[in-house]
Amino acid sequence: MRILPAILVTFAMALTASAQTTTADTAKPTKPSPKKRARKPVVKTAVAKKPVVTKTVIQPAPRRAAAPRSSVSAATRVEAHEGVVEKVLRGAQLPVENAAALVPFFEQLYRQQHG
Repeated sequence: MRILPAILVTFAMALTASAQTTTADTAKPTKPSPKKRARKPVVKTAVAKKPVVTKTVIQPAPRRAAAPRSSVSAATRVEAHEGVVEKVLRGAQLPVENAAALVPFFEQLYRQQHG
């Protein structure tokens, strides 16, 4: 057990010695006498300023106009309704609970036949 402290002391001395030599080796050696050189004048360029960034306000997208509905005149609507009632009365005796619900269907048929 007496050998262990001796080894530690020797190891510590070796580390400190190597640390001292590495710092001395890495230092820059001074030049004995540098020659004087004529220095060029330093030209400073103007630094371009960055443009100021302003936040843009995002405007909501314009609403799209609704698709135009096909306009049906009152006279056409009345004529189609009369046609429905007439066809229902002439047709087979089927139980139709709401004959008015068939008006749009017969309007389309009427438009196809009469242009």
